[in-house]
Amino acid sequence: MNARLRSLISVAWVLLLTASCATLDPAARTTDGPRPTSAHVQALPSATPASPASQPADPIDTTLTPVSRSNPGPEAQAAIEACNLDPARITGMAKLSDAGDLPKYVRLTGQEPELREHRPVWVITYSGRFTIRTIWAEDPTCVVLDGEPTLFLTGDYGRGDSVEHPLPVPDPPLSLPPLAP
Repeated sequence: MNARLRSLISVAWVLLLTASCATLDPAARTTDGPRPTSAHVQALPSATPASPASQPADPIDTTLTPVSRSNPGPEAQAAIEACNLDPARITGMAKLSDAGDLPKYVRLTGQEPELREHRPVWVITYSGRFTIRTIWAEDPTCVVLDGEPTLFLTGDYGRGDSVEHPLPVPDPPLSLPPLAP
């Protein structure tokens, strides 16, 4: 299969997944993860996973300002609320000055439209499973650009018992700082 066809299939999968989640019904969600109400949802295209070897955590980018868990500040709190996340399950959070820097911190394909935006963006990594209607996802990432959240399904995801694995994109070189006390 040539690269252009693979790219078109990947875009079609993201559009299909996004369309299936376009109306997020709060009554259809579970309580074991983020509770998005109006977030866009994007998935990395699926592939057969490489060996699930565990790798050490990436080094934390110490140039980013950690967000306080107990007093996150108005902008950070707005980002958490936009993503509708449980702060206890946030594994990293920071405001990036340029959305194009997202691949330094998050497993992305490089084709995401948000990467073309050269504006500040909040990025939040999360640990755990969430369900929206019939779609579930493990360890998502929420990106808030201009107050609009987008959930990236950067871990395993699926419907019911079916499991999809994200493409084996390179791990980012850095991690976001964890929430400070």
